[in-house]
Amino acid sequence: RLRRLTDALSKVDRIIALSADSATRLRMGGISAPVDVVAIPVTVPDVGYRRVIHPNQVVFAGWPSEAKGIEMFRRLSKRQDLAGVVFTELSGDMERDDVLLALADAGVLLVPEQWPNPGPLVVSEAMALGVPVIASDIGGIPETLDNRGRLVKHDDEEAWADAITEAVLYDEDNGTSPRNNHVEIRYQIGEVYSNAVRDSSRG
Repeated sequence: RLRRLTDALSKVDRIIALSADSATRLRMGGISAPVDVVAIPVTVPDVGYRRVIHPNQVVFAGWPSEAKGIEMFRRLSKRQDLAGVVFTELSGDMERDDVLLALADAGVLLVPEQWPNPGPLVVSEAMALGVPVIASDIGGIPETLDNRGRLVKHDDEEAWADAITEAVLYDEDNGTSPRNNHVEIRYQIGEVYSNAVRDSSRG
């Protein structure tokens, strides 16, 4: 079956992958067709440019599984040295827009993936909302984050704790810290997607 799939995929004109990590895995699997890397288009609620509402809140958004790092998130939430941090899980039966609106008010998104994720959509969503991101240095996450957040070795609990401690520091004069410019990030994400689609269609 794998040989048949490889043969079939090698005969197509072009393959669109969600990240360079996916493209690498396709090539490692013996796929010879040209591969373009195209990010998933991201849509988020218009939250406007604002400052952090809950600067000490660190959120996990996504399916609560070990592969997604929920156990790492929960271990971090029990650490005494992080007692001043509010850990919130945005998962389960929540509607997507409710998750994104709650994320928009938080101080930091934590993405403690434990397995390579070729297309971490939540990272793009957070960036489009202007929310700072701390994420695993694994799979397609570094490419998606594009130096706009902090990368941590996926299984290094101490490194996660240090990153969180640094991230929740904020201006004590007014209890807030500034957002990333979500308008600029949305524009850049749109440009990457539009250019990739246009270039791939030329082939």
